[in-house]
Amino acid sequence: MEPDENRAIIKVKNADLAMAKLLEVFTPSTPVFEIDIHPTAVIHETANIGVGCNIGANCYVGKDVVLGDGVVLYPTLDLTTDATYLGNLALENAELCAVICLPKTDQLEII
Repeated sequence: MEPDENRAIIKVKNADLAMAKLLEVFTPSTPVFEIDIHPTAVIHETANIGVGCNIGANCYVGKDVVLGDGVVLYPTLDLTTDATYLGNLALENAELCAVICLPKTDQLEII
């Protein structure tokens, strides 16, 4: 494969490492929560919220939902089912989190 007018080629010793470093540049920063539970969040009275949870603006936490310690809900999530979300989990996409609810390890977040 050769470079031409519409194609550039970048050669590196370790393609996996180079791609990881490149992706870090384009990864958006994690939002900083100024308060634990945003005033526009709606939380059902039967929901159980763990210690150190952050619940973003316009989130809905439904009946019998359990949030483990340290769960982060990014704005506009709608958790309507009676499900348990493990501790130290960051959720951004309600469709994904309804299927995959895995604990966060170190700085890896599920979004």
